[in-house]
Amino acid sequence: MSFKQELLNFISDAGVFIPRIEFPYDYLRRIRKATYYGTLRRLEQDKLIVREKTRKGISYRITDNGRLLLKKPIVPKKRKDGFSTIVIFDIPEHKRKARNALRKFLLQNGFRSLQKSVYMSRNKTPGSIIELTRELDLVSNVSVIGGKIEYYL
Repeated sequence: MSFKQELLNFISDAGVFIPRIEFPYDYLRRIRKATYYGTLRRLEQDKLIVREKTRKGISYRITDNGRLLLKKPIVPKKRKDGFSTIVIFDIPEHKRKARNALRKFLLQNGFRSLQKSVYMSRNKTPGSIIELTRELDLVSNVSVIGGKIEYYL
């Protein structure tokens, strides 16, 4: 599940979301503020959430469009052509939070760890991998490779 979907899920569960309150999910606590508030802004622009001014400050509520989007299940699609996707990354230590978020995202989307920084999946690659690497500012540190791989073990 992408950060955008996690945030939308949380707003849906909470009913009203006030950004100053810390996020309950571990890996989301590690994401930069710019990514966090940028995602809120994009959700608002896509009309999935609406911003409201209250006495306590700014809060967000999910819209009907947001609820409809959450109802669509994301099911990994198995490839039948024998191709696989490999994600390789070398993320510096000062971006540790983003690295951990990427690892968790890959595992949640059906990738298996071959090494600490190499993940593989036989499923079709969701476009959200590229979106997530942009949100986390990791484009120069992540490579996504697709190709036919013969498995011997």
